[in-house]
Amino acid sequence: MLHFLTNQPRFVRINMELVVALLLVGVLGLIAMRKIEDMKEEDLRAQAQAIVEAGRVAVSLDFAQQLVNSGTYSPPFTGAGGTIMTAEDRAALEAMFESNPIYPPAGAYDVPAGTGFRWYLVSGGNSKPPSVPVITAITDGACPAGDSLASLPTANDDCDVRKF
Repeated sequence: MLHFLTNQPRFVRINMELVVALLLVGVLGLIAMRKIEDMKEEDLRAQAQAIVEAGRVAVSLDFAQQLVNSGTYSPPFTGAGGTIMTAEDRAALEAMFESNPIYPPAGAYDVPAGTGFRWYLVSGGNSKPPSVPVITAITDGACPAGDSLASLPTANDDCDVRKF
């Protein structure tokens, strides 16, 4: 192959070198684009996990504050354990945050319907004996309609943020 290149006019050698260089740059560009997409996915997962952890801390602080201040606990959630939080429960949880959480895409909470970041109430907590509510979240636009966290850990929980 080298013999072929050395016997060609100079402009043919330069064009062949240019083609090889462009091919190499193209392959490297494809690899870089793939890595960037993977990093975006990891970033979204980390954001979702951070929001869930912040929610758990907020619920735990509310639990402790109520016990210290009044000696009793009144759970803030009215929805059933093992279900996606109602709008009222979500509002109660978000009120516990110092500022509104910034939910990762696919957009704002449950937009479009059935996708995005959704709070999930594993258990609502109890007043007697006092027990803290357990929360998690589901996030993924492609979760199956039957995805559930109701009977952890055996349920179909592919979209559970804790599994990321």
